[in-house]
Amino acid sequence: MLLLGLIITAMTGLQGQTMISRWHEHALLQAVGFAPSQLLRYLLLRLALLLGLGVAGAGVMALALPLSWRGSLQSFASAATLIAVPCLVAALPIMLWPLRRSPGDQLRNLG
Repeated sequence: MLLLGLIITAMTGLQGQTMISRWHEHALLQAVGFAPSQLLRYLLLRLALLLGLGVAGAGVMALALPLSWRGSLQSFASAATLIAVPCLVAALPIMLWPLRRSPGDQLRNLG
C-alpha cells in the first residue's frame, strides 16, 4: 500500500506541475475554439492514464515481491481505490483553475 501511495502521490504532483506549466497552452487552445469542457475531458483522460500506469506499475512491482510479502488481489484493489480517489479529488481544482477565466485574460496575464 505504501508503494502504491507513493506512486499515486507522484502522479498527482506530476499532473499539478503539468497543469501549471501548460496554462499558456490551454489559453491558446481555448482561444482557437476548444471548449473548456473539451479541455477538461482531455486533462481527465490524461490523469486517468497516468493513474492507470501508476497502479499497473505498482502491480508489477508487487508481483516481483517474494510470496511472503505479497498481499491479496482484493487488498491491492482496495488500496488502489483508496489512494486514486483522493488523488483525483486533489487534481480536479488544479485542472479547473485555468478554465475558469477567459482565454484573453489568461494570455494577457502570461504574456
